[in-house]
Amino acid sequence: HRISRAAEPHLHIHAISPNVAVRANGSTGALWTHELYLAKIFLGTLYRVQEAAELRADLELQLHAATIGFRIEGVPATLSLAWSTRGQQIRALLAERGQSGAIAARVAAEDSRGKKPDIPLHRLSEIWRQCAQEHGFTSERATQLLGLGRQFRASPENLERELSDAWNKCRPGRRKEFLFIRAAGRLAIECGANAAELQSALDHFRATNSEAPLKGLGNQKAQRYEQTKRSRAKGSVHASPEEEKEP
Repeated sequence: HRISRAAEPHLHIHAISPNVAVRANGSTGALWTHELYLAKIFLGTLYRVQEAAELRADLELQLHAATIGFRIEGVPATLSLAWSTRGQQIRALLAERGQSGAIAARVAAEDSRGKKPDIPLHRLSEIWRQCAQEHGFTSERATQLLGLGRQFRASPENLERELSDAWNKCRPGRRKEFLFIRAAGRLAIECGANAAELQSALDHFRATNSEAPLKGLGNQKAQRYEQTKRSRAKGSVHASPEEEKEP
C-alpha cells in the first residue's frame, strides 16, 4: 500500500499470520510470539535497508539513517511532519491517557484509526503536490536532490565488526535483541549495505555468537516453560517470578 489512513504518502506492506499452530502431537495452540515478533522487526529492517540501497543506486539520493528507517537529504522536516498525521494522533492519545510503551501505542493506534478515505490516486497526487509546494518542496527542488549522494561509497565489509560492537553496547534485558535489530538496520543504512549484505553479516555474526538474536532463544524458553509446567503439575517445583510471567 502507498497510502496511510490519513490519506498521506505511506509505503508499506501487510503480512497476516494466524495466532495458531499445530503441535507435534496434533493438538493446536497459540504461537510463541517472542521470536515471531523479532522476526517481524527484522523483516521490516531488511525492507527499509533494501529500500535505502535501491534509492541510492537508482536515484543517487543522499540518505541519513534515522531511529527507524532513514531520511532523505533535502526533504523539508516540516513536510515530513505534515505527512505524519497518524503518528501525531497516536502520540496525542498516549499523552492524553498518560501512557507510553509499544503495547500502549498499539492500542492507541487501534483506537484512533479511522476508515481509509476513498480518494482516487490521481486526486491524492494533486493534494500531495500542493502540500509539498506549501512546504517549499517543488518538483524542481526534488529534481535537484538527484545525484546528491553520488560521492557516497558503500562499505558493507565493515558491517560485521560494527554489528559486534552494537551487540555489546545494547543494554542487557528482554529488549536487547529488539534494540540490536534496530541498531543493525541503522548501521546497514549508514554503510550502504543492501538487505542481502545485512542478512549475510548477521548470519555470520549469529554463527560466531551464541547469544545472538533470532537463534532459537524463544524455543529454549518454550522448552523450559513446558518443563516447569510438568514439574509443577507433579508438585515438585515452584515457579520463579520470571517463569510466572511467561505466557
